[in-house]
Amino acid sequence: MIVRDLNALWSLVRADGFFEALCAGNPDWDSMLDARDEAGFDEQWTQHRLIVQSTPLTGEVIENITLLREWVFKNVFSVSDNAELAGYVSDDFGLIAYHLESNTDSAWVTGLLDAYVHNQFPHSP
Repeated sequence: MIVRDLNALWSLVRADGFFEALCAGNPDWDSMLDARDEAGFDEQWTQHRLIVQSTPLTGEVIENITLLREWVFKNVFSVSDNAELAGYVSDDFGLIAYHLESNTDSAWVTGLLDAYVHNQFPHSP
């Protein structure tokens, strides 16, 4: 699926079984979440958040991104029963949405999206 804007991102996360596929197999979430907190991944994530959020968006778009993040959190939590995982995924989708709507060139954020499109949780190996 090609995701080029916020509407397409909504379609992706609302697809039947999207988050179930992401959480399938009950991976070792603690290890994967710990890998996200390591310097390399965390620094990249923070740097790209600052870059994409330097472009102002309208209040309506920001509200839609907030709604997306809430929806993602609730759905990931309902599938995984893991609030920390739900928070990370929600934050990722907020970053991805902001990236798409700000038309910022960031291969790294596009890589986050690509991981989710392929039912993979992005983390440092």
